[in-house]
Amino acid sequence: MPSQVFHPIIQAWFAETYGKPTMVQKEAWPRIARGEHVLALAPTGSGKTLTAFLVAIDRFIRGLYPPEGLSVLYVSPLKALNEDIRRNLLEPIAALRSCFEAQGIPFPELRVDTRSGDTPQGERRRFLKAPPVILAVTPESLAIMLLNPRSRVILSGVRYLILDEIHAVLGTKRGSFLFCQVDRLALIAGEFQRVSLSATIYSPEGAAELTGGLRPIGGKYEKRPVSIAAPLMEKQIGLVIDFPPDQESPRKPDRYGKRYTVLVNTILERIAVNNGAGGATLVFTDSRRRAERITFLLNEAAGETVAFTHHGSLSREVRREVEAGLSSGRLPCVVATSSLELGIDIGRIAEVILAGSPASSTGALQRIGRSGHGVGLVSRGRLLPFHGLDLLTAAALGAAIRDKEIEETRAIENPLDILAQIILALCVEKNRNVDELYHILRGFYVFKTLARSAYDRVIRMLLGRYETLRLRDLKPRLYLDGETGELCPLKGTKLLLYTSGGVITNRGTYSMRTAEGIKIGELDEEFVWERRIGDCFDFGNRSWRILSIGPEAVEVHPLPAGADFTPFWKAEAAFRSPVLVRRILENFDRLNSDDRDYFMGLGLSDSAFRELMDFIVSERTAQGDLPLPGSGFIPVEIVDDPINRGDSYQVILHSFRGGMVNYPLSLAMAEELEEALHTRIETFSDDNAILLLLPRSAAAMPEEFLIRHLRTLGEIQGDKLRGEGQFYRRFESSGIFGASFREA
Repeated sequence: MPSQVFHPIIQAWFAETYGKPTMVQKEAWPRIARGEHVLALAPTGSGKTLTAFLVAIDRFIRGLYPPEGLSVLYVSPLKALNEDIRRNLLEPIAALRSCFEAQGIPFPELRVDTRSGDTPQGERRRFLKAPPVILAVTPESLAIMLLNPRSRVILSGVRYLILDEIHAVLGTKRGSFLFCQVDRLALIAGEFQRVSLSATIYSPEGAAELTGGLRPIGGKYEKRPVSIAAPLMEKQIGLVIDFPPDQESPRKPDRYGKRYTVLVNTILERIAVNNGAGGATLVFTDSRRRAERITFLLNEAAGETVAFTHHGSLSREVRREVEAGLSSGRLPCVVATSSLELGIDIGRIAEVILAGSPASSTGALQRIGRSGHGVGLVSRGRLLPFHGLDLLTAAALGAAIRDKEIEETRAIENPLDILAQIILALCVEKNRNVDELYHILRGFYVFKTLARSAYDRVIRMLLGRYETLRLRDLKPRLYLDGETGELCPLKGTKLLLYTSGGVITNRGTYSMRTAEGIKIGELDEEFVWERRIGDCFDFGNRSWRILSIGPEAVEVHPLPAGADFTPFWKAEAAFRSPVLVRRILENFDRLNSDDRDYFMGLGLSDSAFRELMDFIVSERTAQGDLPLPGSGFIPVEIVDDPINRGDSYQVILHSFRGGMVNYPLSLAMAEELEEALHTRIETFSDDNAILLLLPRSAAAMPEEFLIRHLRTLGEIQGDKLRGEGQFYRRFESSGIFGASFREA
């Protein structure tokens, strides 16, 4: 540990407890101690959060921070906020108190509170009467506290801000929302030290600028200087991509399906191996329904409960029970979604199994990094693809992980839905002059390039200028005094911000409760609509029968035996990342030139390599003389099926450009073809392909008709592509636009 950074007793305690500091601690500690704004980047298990908290504790001990009143604010996006604070702050404070008292040296009373959606009302009232010296909050709770005049007075004393796990929100609306709250805090607290903590990210300079934000200088704004502590730390990743051959299962193989049979048997084998090595097995998959299904099948095949589920639709109490069991080493296996990707301490994980390929290399690395969660340890992962196309994605992932290539994340600039919230929040604090408010908002880093025209349109919306449109919830929220130019909040605006603020969307869920009122979790409204009283299903390692279905909750009763039916939740799909899209297309190019040797160094097992090559051979056979999809080629398949599709051709573009390209392209194609044919064109798209149903009456030669109109989309009309205009026209009437608008 660098000398003269901490009180000698803290240094002695750290050396005895943790030994040598990590590289990130050596770089970050002196900079934070000097009062610099710092972005600390390092892999998991490097002690970043402890680093930031020890600086704060040392300042309290030295009397640099007052013993009363709030001085330190910690913001984390994690649901497991209390567990994070217990491990990284409360336990070190208790240990240091013992060390100081043993030497007869007084230790300050450091009261720590947390604030999230789970905080009871009693604790919220206590905060107003007797604020702690250190407060841990979520971004949403910070926004609500900034609405309360008494809370704002308390927050005005903040001198040290820690932003944890920022890689989890960079590039998202929630990240933009978080940094807007930091800028709101600066309006009332003035200057304070900012420390951001993150796993390795693609562009640390952008994250550093977000951390520092802008400060007013002579009527203008300039960036605060932020130092980046990002030492080279080679985290060893041991990834195996496996594709065991199909197996027969002694337990109902028809119900399992071949690949689920292989998956279940392989995971059970790994659980036995990992248990023998003294560690647990953590299985990640990309949907809550699949997590529930895998857990059920594992327990049924084992004949006992060996696996437990963890995902965001389980109640807080159920999740905490699983987390505690995993951390203590009592649970041999947990099947999770992204809910366990980062943050909390989950004990010794011997191996991470990826059931199916994640949609990004960043997500895969975060998940694999949950094993070997410590300095110098190897993170071990095993990827089990479900089918040939999944195996193609796995090969691309293997290359990205080998090269440690992660996706670039940039802050979303000028999000107008968040702008509307911030305008209302600032006007609730006090009436604001419309021109002065624009200048204030240009000092928010997220809105540093905000155009006055966009600002004025949002103001008009909040004044109710568009309330006669068919879109709901556009009634007036502000009043503009024409003489003074002041914006004043209308009645109900503050309550609206309290109840509907933030960017975490309400997707229409039902609470799932027992007859005693105990909440088990949440169910998707569409799943509930399809259920009847008496239906049974598996959820959270138990089986349940529906007793009643109310307007907001489903009452259930536990069953002794498995129901073999799991719920589903909508809106879970994520498009494949640009990194994986590019690598998949590059792999197709290699396969088109018969470069097979490249695939031997990607972590593929022998069986996975053979299966991938067999899959490619079958595709080539099906395509005849056409090359595989690649960076410069898109095969188009036309299915003429007069028996089942007598009125239309099925046209499939095997683009493999990812959903972020395929979805808007499908909308543009549908608009173009409908304009030509004057009839509705159905389209479907995913990461791999676009399917459209072309009326048989359109042309005798559908391929010529299709190619002609595809080329038309690429023509320049005015100052943009024709396809761009067709996309916008179609997008405004699409379901995804309506859903996004409701969320905004």
